[in-house]
Amino acid sequence: MKNSVFHTVIIAAAASAAWAAPANAASLARLLACADIPRAEERLQCFDAASREALGLGAEPGPRPEQSEVQKIEARERALEARERALEKREKDLAKAPIPAAAPTSVAEKAMAPAATSVAALEQRAKELAAKEAELKEREAKLLKPDDAKLAEEATLFGIPIPFTRKDTLAQSNELPGQTIERDDDGEIAALRSNVREWSKTAEGMLIIVLENGQVWRQTDGDAPRLSSEPESPHVARISRGALGSYNMTIDDSNRLMKVRRVDGKQSKKK
Repeated sequence: MKNSVFHTVIIAAAASAAWAAPANAASLARLLACADIPRAEERLQCFDAASREALGLGAEPGPRPEQSEVQKIEARERALEARERALEKREKDLAKAPIPAAAPTSVAEKAMAPAATSVAALEQRAKELAAKEAELKEREAKLLKPDDAKLAEEATLFGIPIPFTRKDTLAQSNELPGQTIERDDDGEIAALRSNVREWSKTAEGMLIIVLENGQVWRQTDGDAPRLSSEPESPHVARISRGALGSYNMTIDDSNRLMKVRRVDGKQSKKK
């Protein structure tokens, strides 16, 4: 009778422990098995361990592993949004229309979206931002590129210090009306070629040469080449920089080099 009552108390305690926590069939079976142990001390130890195990099943679950992944995605999206704002500021600095900001996504929508979908959306967003940045760089390059009018002005003013010109504009700026420009490795005008429109000589025998581009140059020193009054093809003058700010001229690529300077005034008729 005494054992029966004790067995009933043990079963009741086991049921109470199982009811207090979300126990499963295995934990309940272990509690019932403890009641069959004959020795009281061992029986109590078994019941105590089984009860602790059953109660341990009801512990608060830890944070979901996917929660940290969502936080990473949200942090990355915030970084991409900051990058886009920086690109928009560059657009305004270039005096262009600002890029409309994308509609913000609510926190609830971000939390509901699957992680894989969010990553794919962020990758697409990153590609769009990279393409936008490439477009900005291209527009900046166009703003820095000198136009043909400035290049023509440089060539016309040859004989006055010429500002630096970027190398990437050389190929399309070498040929201009009435003249051909030669540039050095740094992109500066090194020489100019133009047809001789007319020429004359001073009382001292120095040449005055009018070029097809409208420039007038006067010989100051050196051997004057022989020029024909009626050449089969126009004479070609090449003007290059000399020492100490001087200028040299050759005609038809001859070996005769003469010092020249650019002059203003009424053009003389050729003799």
